[in-house]
Amino acid sequence: MPQVYFDFNDNSERVAIWKISENLKELEEFCRERFPIPVELNKWIVSRKLQWLSSRLLLNKLSPNTEFLFSEEKGPILTNKKIFVSVSHTNFFSCAIVSEQNQVGIDIEEINDKAKKIAKKFFHTTEFLFLKQEDTIELSFYTLLWTIKEAIFKKYHNMHLIFSEQIILKSIKNKDNYIIASVTLKTKETSFEISAKIYKIENHYLCIA
Repeated sequence: MPQVYFDFNDNSERVAIWKISENLKELEEFCRERFPIPVELNKWIVSRKLQWLSSRLLLNKLSPNTEFLFSEEKGPILTNKKIFVSVSHTNFFSCAIVSEQNQVGIDIEEINDKAKKIAKKFFHTTEFLFLKQEDTIELSFYTLLWTIKEAIFKKYHNMHLIFSEQIILKSIKNKDNYIIASVTLKTKETSFEISAKIYKIENHYLCIA
């Protein structure tokens, strides 16, 4: 198993992340010792295979006695244990979260202009006000907001939330080594507040919801 880059427990949640430096052959060897590799991966490009294999290795580390079935679109599917999981990856990092008590969501994104280019699709009108604050770094905020909304969307995936209308950032506060985001979720029936933690790892944001 490659050395985990970032590993911690947060109440009932277990989180792990590593920087992907292994080649495909190395990861496949690690995986074969722990679980069968789906044949469907053969049609994927190398970078996507690396992401999929590394995130499943992390799930195996966090919950070694749980079996995960292959799913190309829905993410990991559990077969023999009632736990909640979420995974995410970029070109450089892979991460996973496991909880035995609550629905969870995780997302990691590199800070670049990708989120800025699609801001109108996921910004609520009130969220543009954050860009006017003196301490806001524009490019960084676009990625931060996208990462928050992605993690929350995964946590409440059964609700099929609309980023720009139903996941609304209310405030962000800097702590010693992470950021706390307060977010309002709106549905047809009600609205409620939730919080998310964001860590900065190299040039990436990691959000746990």
